[in-house]
Amino acid sequence: MQKIFSTQLNGIFTKIQQESEYAIEDAARLLAQTLMSRGTVYFATKSEMKAIAAEGMNGPEAFPAAKELSDSDIPMLTSTDIVIAANGFLDDEGLPGLARKVKDQTETPVILITSLNEEGESQAVEWDAFIRLPLRGGLVPFENGERYGIPSAMAGLFAFHVICLTAKEILEEYE
Repeated sequence: MQKIFSTQLNGIFTKIQQESEYAIEDAARLLAQTLMSRGTVYFATKSEMKAIAAEGMNGPEAFPAAKELSDSDIPMLTSTDIVIAANGFLDDEGLPGLARKVKDQTETPVILITSLNEEGESQAVEWDAFIRLPLRGGLVPFENGERYGIPSAMAGLFAFHVICLTAKEILEEYE
């Protein structure tokens, strides 16, 4: 089981790199602009994807100015800030509405990291950068026919770190 999970997870990471290469570059440029202009990195995350916010706010490489986004923050957002929104699936309750408010009411860029259901493909173009997580369900099949091991947070953290590493590379080029 561990070998199957590890192999499948490696495949997910590879797919994120290949399928979202340009979106990752776009997201990294936006993040680099925020960091260069000393803006705030806001996180709008739900459920297991709160791991991304925890990493960005409290991890060993936390951003200097980072916080969870709330409705009351939206009127104060500026174009030097950025919102990183993430959830397991685009149709999850709450998150798309909060991120959409940011898009509708401000000039603040929004990066969305999520998996898509069938209806979600058309919504992907609404964001400044959209990182699609190629998850549809569990990675490991069991004898009862069910699949277990949905690595949403791991895939989201992988995408987040790739964005951050690319942004760091961009910032080093400007120094």
